[in-house]
Amino acid sequence: MSNQGYFSATGAERSVRLAHFCTKLPVHRVELGFTLDNIANTLANSDFYIWQVQSCKPAVQKNALEAYAFKALIGTGSGSELVALLVHVVFDPKPLPVLSGVLTRLFNLI
Repeated sequence: MSNQGYFSATGAERSVRLAHFCTKLPVHRVELGFTLDNIANTLANSDFYIWQVQSCKPAVQKNALEAYAFKALIGTGSGSELVALLVHVVFDPKPLPVLSGVLTRLFNLI
């Protein structure tokens, strides 16, 4: 996907911009000529992307770091303490999945 100069480069900034976009899109739907289906799909896509950036990716990264530390502890620990198993990430509530290409569809809409 080509670089979009108006869209932030970092995930955190993208989340803020998408959240703002999602609040404004329904308000201006009629002037923009979008159908209710366009709006619903765009909001679902944006919500999923925001969830991915704000919740899923950080949790998975944290668990990956913990898994490496756990592996090291098991392999080279002192042998004097029991090691509790890692807790898996559980997302509650889970967002509804969307088709890949969220940003591409969003840029085509704009």
